[in-house]
Formats: sequence, structure tokens, C-alpha cells
Amino acid sequence: MAELLGAIHEVLNGETSAITIRHLFYRLVGLNVVPKTELAYKGLCGHLSRWRKSGEISYNAFSDSTRWHIKATMFDSITDALTRVRDT
Repeated sequence: MAELLGAIHEVLNGETSAITIRHLFYRLVGLNVVPKTELAYKGLCGHLSRWRKSGEISYNAFSDSTRWHIKATMFDSITDALTRVRDT
């Protein structure tokens, strides 16, 4: 596990911004740290979850730009809401 965690830190430290977990996985495959199998990917996800909860890996190290964020429309004031209604 220490070798895997070290390799993950090495990859993450070489990045200038957050990457996806799949990107990390393929980088680790390329470094011959993990095999290119679905089982290895799922195992990596499990390890990352534990390491992120323990603080060994930052939550901010990863991005997921494929997810849609759905939230209610918010307004700063009643006037703001009424202006939005009028404009639409």
C-alpha cells in the first residue's frame, strides 16, 4: 500500500490542477503500479476513499467535470427575483 500511495502522490504532485480518478488510474497503469483491469480500478477507488477520509490525500486533488450539478435557483433579494421573472 505504501508503494501505491507514494506513486499516487508522485502523480498528483506533478499535476498543475485537479485530475479525474480515471486519469490517475491510467497514469498508474502506465507506471506499471496497477494492472489495467476493472478490479484494479475499483480497488483504487476504495483506497482513495479511505485515504481521502484519513487526510492522506486531499479531497481537492480530484475533479469530476462530467457530473451535472442541479440546484435551486437562488436570488439575492426579492427585487432580484422579481427582476428575473420580468426578464424571462
